[in-house]
Amino acid sequence: MEEMITCGVRTVIVYGPSGPQKQVRSVHCPAGNGSVALEHCETCTRRMETVAASDAVRSHISCRVDGDGEQPARVQMVSEIMPRTVVAVRPELRADVMLLALVEHDRGGAPVVDQMGRPMGMVSITDLMHEYRSMLRAAEEAGGPPSRPRLVRDVMSPGAFTIPDSAGVEEALDELARRDVKRLMVVGDRGELVGVVTALDLLRACPALPRRSGPAVAEVAPPVAEVACA
Repeated sequence: MEEMITCGVRTVIVYGPSGPQKQVRSVHCPAGNGSVALEHCETCTRRMETVAASDAVRSHISCRVDGDGEQPARVQMVSEIMPRTVVAVRPELRADVMLLALVEHDRGGAPVVDQMGRPMGMVSITDLMHEYRSMLRAAEEAGGPPSRPRLVRDVMSPGAFTIPDSAGVEEALDELARRDVKRLMVVGDRGELVGVVTALDLLRACPALPRRSGPAVAEVAPPVAEVACA
């Protein structure tokens, strides 16, 4: 027995010294083939429909998969709840140019990737703001030499906390707690970046906690009036 499953298309926009270098579109294959490029899906016999909308949230692909009708409850994966589009940067990009890119895309930070698209670090807009202010102060100093713009590799935080795109929500929450971080870089089968998932993304996907009886806000006793002593 076959059933149809719809999965979202993920887009990674990579910025380099010459601007946006490439856009990588991929999906987590519902037929069990792992993380695959969207071009691969065009020749797959299981593909039913591809919707490439201008709104990344609505871009998806529908596929036929085998089902026996008695499958256990499917675990929700991080690739299903993470934002569909992620902006990444190359380490040789100028820090001031990256700041403009983050402002343009309304991002608070971005993963840094190597030539193969694998994450190697993270840079935040706070790091870039400090760099921008340092450049402004250097430019305002009378007679001072112009400050040489630094690169992303000079200001990024090296190292990447990653999780496979096939990992479940609970597994990702455990990894966040173990690493004591607020976000994880989501990677495909070859270690390539496919997205970023945050603590808020994961908590939104969790079942609601059971509500306890009683008021939501604790009652506060009124202050006791002071009695003046004679």
